[in-house]
This record gives sequence, structure tokens and C-alpha cells, in this order.
Amino acid sequence: MVITHEPPFWIGNDNAQGFVKDAVYLQKLQFIRDNNVVVWRFHDNLHARQPDMTSVGLAQAIGWERYASKIEARVYDLPRMTRRLAEDVRDRGAGAVDPRRRSVLETMKPIG
Repeated sequence: MVITHEPPFWIGNDNAQGFVKDAVYLQKLQFIRDNNVVVWRFHDNLHARQPDMTSVGLAQAIGWERYASKIEARVYDLPRMTRRLAEDVRDRGAGAVDPRRRSVLETMKPIG
């Protein structure tokens, strides 16, 4: 069994029509079939929890629990963003970060 947040075939709606001739898709599908793998997508339930567990996990991974907003979920009230902080977040794989941003950073939406 594989428990995953995102789908194994790059798409959110499981419509794989565009991949039916893709070599990587075919290898993954064959591996799943040959090994009787069950794929459990733990996506909607994870996001439906309060707080959203993807945000909680990200905040824990980058050490931002202490900055969690008391008012808005998935928002972190950060001290002034420095280039060093932005680079640290980027290097930890947390996604798009704008070092010019001053205060509030939404972890689930790219800044731009």
C-alpha cells in the first residue's frame, strides 16, 4: 500500500487520457498492477481537517509554528522577511517566497 497526498499520475482528477502512451505512466501503471499495489490518496480529508494538516506539517518542517496567525488558517505573521529567511524557506522546499514581502505569508499560495 502506498499512502499519498497527491495522485501518482501527476493529475488531480485521475483523468489519465493524456498519458496513455507516456512511457513513465505505463511503467508506473504496470508496476502497480504487477505488485497488486493499493494507492490510498489522503488528500481531501487532510485539507478538510482544522487546522489543515498540510499547513501544520509545513510550519513544523520550517519552524514557523510560533508565527501561526490566531485569526486566519494557513497564514503566518512573520517578522520582516529577510533575504536569508527567504533563502532558507526556498532551500527547505517550501515553494515560492518573495523576500520583499514584509509581514504575512500564506504558505499555500505563491506570492507574486
